[in-house]
Amino acid sequence: MVLGRMSYAQNSTAVLAPSSQSAIDFRLALRALWQYQVTWTRSYVVSVLSNLDDADSVERKLVKNQEQIGNVIKPYYGGLAGNRLAVLLREHIVIAVEIVRAIKANDQDALRNAQATGRENANAIANLLSRAKNPLWDRHSLEQVFYKHLEYVTMQVDYRLKQDWASEISAYDAGLQHVLLLADILAEGVVRQFPEKFTE
Repeated sequence: MVLGRMSYAQNSTAVLAPSSQSAIDFRLALRALWQYQVTWTRSYVVSVLSNLDDADSVERKLVKNQEQIGNVIKPYYGGLAGNRLAVLLREHIVIAVEIVRAIKANDQDALRNAQATGRENANAIANLLSRAKNPLWDRHSLEQVFYKHLEYVTMQVDYRLKQDWASEISAYDAGLQHVLLLADILAEGVVRQFPEKFTE
C-alpha cells in the first residue's frame, strides 16, 4: 500500500507487543542501519578532508545504506513508499557530501545552496513519512530531526578542519544519539501502527 494512502486505525482489541522478540529485532535492525549511516558519514568526512583514495567507495557504501533503510519499511507501507524514501535519503546523503566539499573548499555560496537544498529534502522526507498517518510521526518534528542531522555533519567537518578533535568527537557522538532516537521513533511508530505483525 502506498504511504500516502495509509491510514492509522485504532483498534481497542489489538494487543501491542512492544517487548516481543520481533519488535525488539525490528528496533535493533533500524538502529543498526541508522548507526551505519552516521558512522559511514564520518568515514566519508575523514576520507575527503584527508584526501584519501577510498572517498568514492565510502560514498557508494553510504548510498547503499539508504536503500537498505527504504527496504525496511516496504513490508508495512509498500514498495513505492520504500523506494521513494530510499530516493529521498540518497538525496540527503548527496547533500551531506556537497556540504563536506563546500566547507573543505571554503565555498560559502555552495555551502548555503547545499544547506537550503538540505532543508527542502528534509521537508520532503518528513512529508512522505507523515502521510502514513502514524501518531508518532509528526511532520514538523521530523523536519527538525533531518535539519539537525545535517547540522551535525556540518559541525564535524568544521571541527575537523580546525583540528578541534574533542569537539569533532562530541559532534559525532551527539549526531549518533540523535539518529538512534530517530530510529526508535520510526520503529515504535511501525510497531504501534501494525501490532499484529509483532506478536511473537
